[in-house]
Amino acid sequence: MIVVFLSILWGQVSTPIFSWQIDPVLGDVIKIHFDKSSNFLTRFVVEKNFKLEPKVDGRFIWSDDGDGIFLPQDLKSNQEYSISFSNSLLANISGQVEEVYKFNTPSFALVTPRLLPVNDARGFKRKDGQVVAFSKALISEKYIDIDLQKRTTTLFESDGKRLAVFDILASGKPYFWQTKGGTILGPTPKGRFTIDYKAPRRFSYLGQVWMPWALHIFEGYYLHGLPYFKNGEKYISQYSGGCVRYEDKDAEKIYTFADLGTIVIIH
Repeated sequence: MIVVFLSILWGQVSTPIFSWQIDPVLGDVIKIHFDKSSNFLTRFVVEKNFKLEPKVDGRFIWSDDGDGIFLPQDLKSNQEYSISFSNSLLANISGQVEEVYKFNTPSFALVTPRLLPVNDARGFKRKDGQVVAFSKALISEKYIDIDLQKRTTTLFESDGKRLAVFDILASGKPYFWQTKGGTILGPTPKGRFTIDYKAPRRFSYLGQVWMPWALHIFEGYYLHGLPYFKNGEKYISQYSGGCVRYEDKDAEKIYTFADLGTIVIIH
């Protein structure tokens, strides 16, 4: 009787469809989609029978519309991964077979990064499209300096005085990935930017998370605090998809310091 009941519930949904992509906020995201609405049973079964090889720890998050995402802690570059899913409990009744989805993460510097907006008049020097040096002496207004190598962010006042220094919790991965639509994701972009939008919190529809103290610098890239899901749970990881992430208290101070038009130097 219990098996029949479970099979009826399972029959109300389709087999999950998996896909991998890089989100600028969360980094690696494995999306789980159903053609029909999912329920508590199908979500439970997916979590219990989902297998990622080589094994990577992670967590499941389910959205209000029934779809879900699996957030791996850290995928390696130039690696083939496979996702297998088999519901052995209901396979004989529903006729479901094991589903396998494979994807390859790119090698380092898979694609050449485009030239990002910088102003040579302010002291930048280029070499093969990369920012290799710049002079702070030519900046005569307050600005935000982000050092990806030292993993620090420094706030400078207009007179060049250092106001505060904050640690970076996460930034982009050290390789580039080009999506099917041509968008280049991966490392945090380097260059000179200006804050053109700011909000106490900003919702990322792809990652289904809120970004507190969000400062927009370029396309899908932001400076922000710890992203959190609709249930209030925060997401912490080693890498982002290119955004620069801070502790909430630090992100709030950076947000308060920044005005629309404030310069951001990333190197």
